[in-house]
Amino acid sequence: MSKGVLNSVDNIVANSASQEEKAKVGKGKRNLLKNELSYLMQSMSSLVSSKRHVEILLVIAMQGAFFKFYFVLYLLSPKLAHRVVDYMEGEAIHSYTLYLNDIDRGEIENVPTPAIAIDYWRLPKDTIQKDVVTGICADEDHHRDINHFASP
Repeated sequence: MSKGVLNSVDNIVANSASQEEKAKVGKGKRNLLKNELSYLMQSMSSLVSSKRHVEILLVIAMQGAFFKFYFVLYLLSPKLAHRVVDYMEGEAIHSYTLYLNDIDRGEIENVPTPAIAIDYWRLPKDTIQKDVVTGICADEDHHRDINHFASP
């Protein structure tokens, strides 16, 4: 299921109406989108496995609200939109760092990595959650730099 969802990003781009649209969604943007989608899928898979339906609905509602906000913001000011994402990536790095600190202190259990993360990043089967969160934190740092560059 996860490979199908992640590959659908490429299918959407491949089936777009024009070459111009394909050029707008470059390989780098597709990779960023796939990364963000994989983070969402990992988070949702742990929520689904714990059967927290209210939290699942809240995540979906917030994603929808943010999409609408960001779409309008990007139409009005692409530079400001990139600045907002730059700030959000910085906050994500801070949150992931706190999460890693909690794992190190033993406040959060360092569980085995979800299958979706193992498939997406082609990780060894014995990978633990701390390894994945460290990788996600590095990705977020890279995304922050890209958005900072795009919003001078």
